[in-house]
Amino acid sequence: MKKLLLATSTLLFAAFTWAGIIGDANNDGFVDVADITSIASHILGTTPEGFSAENADVNGDGTIDVADITGTAQIILGGPTIDDNTVLVNYNGTTANVQVANNIKDMISVTVDGADVSIVAAEALDKEVNYILRGTTTDGMFMMDGDYKCTITLDGVSITNNDNAAIDIECGKRIAIVAADKTGNSFTDGTGKQKAAFFVKGHAEIEGGGTINIIGNAKHAYRSDEYTQLKKKFTGQFNVLASASDGMHVGQYFQMNNGNVNISNIGGDGIQVEGEKKSEEADNGNCIIKGGAINITVDSIDNDALNIDSLVIISGGKIDIVNNGGARWEEEEQGIGGSAAISGKAFTCSDATINIKATGAGGKGISVDEDVTIEAGSKISIVTLGDVFEMNGDDTKPQCIKADHNIFIRGGAETYVEAFSMYGKGFSFDDESGEGQFTVDAYVLAVGEKKSEPTGGEMPWLTFTKQNIQGGQEYTIGGMTFTAPEGFSNKSAKVLVAYQ
Repeated sequence: MKKLLLATSTLLFAAFTWAGIIGDANNDGFVDVADITSIASHILGTTPEGFSAENADVNGDGTIDVADITGTAQIILGGPTIDDNTVLVNYNGTTANVQVANNIKDMISVTVDGADVSIVAAEALDKEVNYILRGTTTDGMFMMDGDYKCTITLDGVSITNNDNAAIDIECGKRIAIVAADKTGNSFTDGTGKQKAAFFVKGHAEIEGGGTINIIGNAKHAYRSDEYTQLKKKFTGQFNVLASASDGMHVGQYFQMNNGNVNISNIGGDGIQVEGEKKSEEADNGNCIIKGGAINITVDSIDNDALNIDSLVIISGGKIDIVNNGGARWEEEEQGIGGSAAISGKAFTCSDATINIKATGAGGKGISVDEDVTIEAGSKISIVTLGDVFEMNGDDTKPQCIKADHNIFIRGGAETYVEAFSMYGKGFSFDDESGEGQFTVDAYVLAVGEKKSEPTGGEMPWLTFTKQNIQGGQEYTIGGMTFTAPEGFSNKSAKVLVAYQ
């Protein structure tokens, strides 16, 4: 009879500590024919004494059936139970089981303490390993480190950790994160000093058709020290349900090609991109959105939905932002800390739809240090309902679009930008130095407490004063028909219409 003693196996470059042994249905420390008998008895309705359902569920599908008998037989015969270059982690309550493919077992070190799984790949490993995570734990984690790129497949896994990160990927290489199609995957951390509930040291590339839900109780919900990309093959949902600080905190750059990102109940920014200092990479500090849908709600003051170190470059997709936070006085800096739906060095948009609502005092729609450039195919609607924020002789105004240099709106009839500011301007640019430009070559509507007036452009435009504009009402001014947004009220508004 061939027996496999897994609990104490020690291999070259590997050491294993197991909370349970996959296939050891009778829980005697061995995988042998007696375990097949135990599984068969259980299936037939006579569960033996000492039977371990966790160990008997060999394929980790949550059901004990004939497939698990087959899997146990394969273990006994020494045959592969999982594909080459694969590590399978099954969580069950406060325990976890780990299977390592035979072709890499001498290159993988596994430690399991309850449901805390730590895996270290040997430096000599030169194959991409797929770590598949399944099951549910109420107090566990997954930690992985190594020197070679890898894939983390989230295949219906839920990890809660009471005092650390739920996911901690310390490998600094490319990490493919696959949300398996039609699966739900959840990650929640506890109190501690971890950087995020879901942390990736390297550069993360997310794909798949499943759902990822994250709650960050200690700091950020998600963080990558290097870039994060949502690939074209990502068709699922990436949901930040809550975080003490940022929803997503990304190093280098953030790029979204597809999928859905939903962020709410956060104590910091929605997505913050923090570029590397002294980096010469072209995209360093940038936010690049080419497709997909982003929905962010910010409720805390002095925070942004998109807080970007460098350039915001949007060339597709749909973005919906509600920023209920506003400005505040910063005692340490002795100045006002602002709040905007989108902030960065410069902003460029084409072929995208953007809807922004800012309700806090001094809260802005788009605020950049240099230029705002809006190109063909853009459909942008911005509403600011907050009052001017004033304190200690200083103030910040709730402008819809604020550029410290220039604003360029292009694209003719293919572009439409509307800006409603109840207590500020629709468009604010450097109009004091005489060098700033606000050119309009598209359909534009601005309604505000203060006047927005272009400096040039090919689109005919007119301004109107003392217009009583109330939310929910339809108006036709200068040949343009529009409906004022709910909550807006100004009995003496200045209106800019660029239309033909």
